[in-house]
Amino acid sequence: MTQAPCSASSILLAAELRHLIENALALYCLAMDEHDAAAAGQLLTDAQLHFKGQPAKTGVDTISGFYAEAFQDAAPTRHLIGNLLTQVDGQDITYRATYQRWSLAENHPFCQAIGEYRGRFTPTPGRLKWTEHRIQQAP
Repeated sequence: MTQAPCSASSILLAAELRHLIENALALYCLAMDEHDAAAAGQLLTDAQLHFKGQPAKTGVDTISGFYAEAFQDAAPTRHLIGNLLTQVDGQDITYRATYQRWSLAENHPFCQAIGEYRGRFTPTPGRLKWTEHRIQQAP
């Protein structure tokens, strides 16, 4: 199969978009590890949050409240992401990444969960808007 040649500017734009998405996911993981519900809500202000089959959550207050409840009495964790894949989907950029959630509560860290983040960003004038974030835990 032959692919159309890519220009240097389109390659740089794709790399820049991937970098922005990877940074957003890293900030999300940091908010989870610091149990910072307000930061999670701010990151997902314009997004629909789909958490493990629960009804979608939208709006900064709803999302912040959801995480504030989840973080009550939460043990220390470290979230890691890998295998990030970004793709253009119409006007949007979709992503898919593997996540791991490690517990730091014991003397030896252990993996509590492995799953997948999936979502969507929509380019708007002046910024990349996070419009969907899905968290799916592996069975």
